[in-house]
Amino acid sequence: MKLQKDQQGLIALISILVISSVVLLITITMSWQSTSELQMSWWTNQSEQAYSLADSCLEEGLNKLRLNWQNYNGNLEIDSNSCIIEIETTVNLATVAVMATVDQINRSIIATIDQNFQFTNWQEN
Repeated sequence: MKLQKDQQGLIALISILVISSVVLLITITMSWQSTSELQMSWWTNQSEQAYSLADSCLEEGLNKLRLNWQNYNGNLEIDSNSCIIEIETTVNLATVAVMATVDQINRSIIATIDQNFQFTNWQEN
């Protein structure tokens, strides 16, 4: 059976549409995956920055303790990021709790130390 020219053109047009749809679907899928990976990379980077800030704030809290073994509540701001430092002391132990915020990411560290500045407990979140 021989196809007429109109039918051949219609088959070619449908073939082009199907192939274009498949290529478009593949392109959208790859673009979505790239965007997801980019977002995940951004969140990971922000989380690492928040942890570094929390670690710096913990060091600041330990310096406050070295100067004066007493309770302390304060804030530390580095660039546009900030952290909260809370120190609770007893005669033999001190608990230093810090919470750092970078953009929308919060990281916290709670450390307990003795008077010799030896860590007896460490928790991260």
